[in-house]
Amino acid sequence: MVDEQGAARREPDLDYFQRRAEQEVRSAQRATDPAAVAAHYAIAETYLDRVARIQDAPTETGGEVD
Repeated sequence: MVDEQGAARREPDLDYFQRRAEQEVRSAQRATDPAAVAAHYAIAETYLDRVARIQDAPTETGGEVD
């Protein structure tokens, strides 16, 4: 069960992690050094993993998030 504070954080956290993932993908696309490209994509993947965990987390009522 998610407490009220956790539920209140869910959307801002989701928005933040999605935005950061998009920023990292754009940075990877602009980078010219292969190591920098790989690093930006790795960071983007980390943010996307966090997005997926938030989306898969049960809601306050115990159901899945749509």
